[in-house]
This record gives sequence, structure tokens and C-alpha cells, in this order.
Amino acid sequence: HVDNEITRDAALLVAAEKGVPVRLWEDLPHAVFGMGSAELPSGFRLGAPVAAPVEADARTRKFEALKLYSSQMLMLNGPQKDLFEQLDGHARKTSTDGAYRETTWPVVSGDDS
Repeated sequence: HVDNEITRDAALLVAAEKGVPVRLWEDLPHAVFGMGSAELPSGFRLGAPVAAPVEADARTRKFEALKLYSSQMLMLNGPQKDLFEQLDGHARKTSTDGAYRETTWPVVSGDDS
């Protein structure tokens, strides 16, 4: 959404000005469906991705929180489309050990290139 992008871009500009490191995470559940990469403001780019394991309890809490978004659940979960199975499958694509993982990227400013 445009409002999210505007907020992210403003935060990136302030963080760069203050020297605060920023990481962006994969936009789940949308990344499961191949939504493409983030377009960052001029002077910023994504660094190398890191797929970090997520503890089982944190994964469970995230999935429970997703269930609270009824409008999203109607669209993304139901007969013939198990959202949580898709999220598990997507997260394990980057895993060498079968663990549930989520991908993040450092944001690199033009000054850090």
C-alpha cells in the first residue's frame, strides 16, 4: 500500500541521517505469491538476504495473529488453499536444515555502498 511505502521511505531517510541500521523483512503472506521486490527510494538498495530461523513459539504466535485478520483470511485461506501450509513451504525453501525461516535484508544507503 502507498501509505506503508511513504512511511517506510520516511523512516529510511531519518535512519540514514541518524546512522541507524535498518533491516526489511519479507512481506508475508504476500511474498508466498511472488509479489516482487521492494522499490526503495533513490540512494537506497537491499543488501544480501539473510534467512534466519524462527523459534516454534514465535511461529505459532505469528500464525495465531494472522488468523485475526478476517478479511485477509477470507481471501488467502480456505478450501483448496491452506495459507499456513503455504507459509511453511515458503519459509522452508531457504532452509538447509528444514527449519522454519524468515528472510530479511539490510538496507544500504548510497553512503554505505
